[in-house]
Amino acid sequence: MDDRKFTTLFLSMRPLRCITAVTDQLYRFPYPYENKGRITSDDLANL
Repeated sequence: MDDRKFTTLFLSMRPLRCITAVTDQLYRFPYPYENKGRITSDDLANL
């Protein structure tokens, strides 16, 4: 991911990295813990 395309905005007093477009804003939320990266129909723990 190219971090140079992101700007920093503050939401609820927390700095968030985001990309701002004309109609949308995309935020990147880094997890403070390791995430398996898989969700199955019988294990929705990562949600």
